[in-house]
Amino acid sequence: DNIIKQHIQDIDENYVSKIKEILKNTIQSFQQIQNKINEIKAQFYGNSNINSIIITISQNANDVKTLFTKDLTIEKELTQIQNRLENIKNAAHENRNEQIAKYVNTIHNYAEHQFTKIKNNPNKDEIWNTMEIIRNYNKESEVKLQQISNYKNEVVSIITQTTKLIALIKSKYGNNNISYTIAIKHEKNAQYMLNDLNKSQNILRQSINQNKNSIEDLGYRWHG
Repeated sequence: DNIIKQHIQDIDENYVSKIKEILKNTIQSFQQIQNKINEIKAQFYGNSNINSIIITISQNANDVKTLFTKDLTIEKELTQIQNRLENIKNAAHENRNEQIAKYVNTIHNYAEHQFTKIKNNPNKDEIWNTMEIIRNYNKESEVKLQQISNYKNEVVSIITQTTKLIALIKSKYGNNNISYTIAIKHEKNAQYMLNDLNKSQNILRQSINQNKNSIEDLGYRWHG
């Protein structure tokens, strides 16, 4: 599944790169046309009829060049959004829902094991050490919570940027074009990532509260 996703991503990146190169070459071609028009205009300076025709052609060439320049700007922003998504995806890997669930299960399995051990053989040193280890887990979890909050802020920023770009593309070219399709895909990927980080956040918060209850229970046992 990951290989297929990577293959699709590579195709998207190659497609965008080809579009950028085509647009770049097209803009250069229009610039050459504009230069040639200026040369002809200089040769026929003073002939009002010919000059009028040349001005019209020149304006049309400029309009088309502007259109392609705007397209290139959109493609650059799409690439920027894709890079931001990839960066945050890689950075936040350890804090994604699946990874956090494994992390929390490790904590809870340890706590359950220690409670059984202490119940069968109450030992103050064992109780104290268990309390300290669970406290350290909670400190780690608080750090992870802050990291997740930072990642969420970045993803929200990406969603905002993508939503604005989608509106721009739709207003100029409608929704039946490759740029719109790619932008929508980026928005969905960012939203999926945000939902995943929200789940991680909730899992950690529940775990921290559960660990606090365990520490409190162990404290009673230690004093008893």
